[in-house]
Amino acid sequence: MKKTLIGLIIIVVLILSLRKTLILDKNSKLINSNYIVTKANIIDYYEIGISNYYLTYEYIVKNVKYTNKFIPKNLYKDCEDNQKCIGKQIYIRYYPEDSSISEPIYDSIP
Repeated sequence: MKKTLIGLIIIVVLILSLRKTLILDKNSKLINSNYIVTKANIIDYYEIGISNYYLTYEYIVKNVKYTNKFIPKNLYKDCEDNQKCIGKQIYIRYYPEDSSISEPIYDSIP
């Protein structure tokens, strides 16, 4: 019984991870097919678990505010320790047909 429950939990986690990966891949393909570049403000940087960091940013398109987050490729030690990156601007690119789909341009992150 206990092994069955553990196996079921593992399967559910794998399915959810696969779903998230497929959505991110689809969104990346959409952005690569057609995008617009704009500025975004970093509004949060936080850790989930032992070493998973998320950077949250917001941007405005046609007077609508969007918020998105991602796992940065680099650890921003300065931001983790004293939140100095909060309020800084980065460049992002978004899909014009659905402005909620966006991703940062990594070279622009402080």
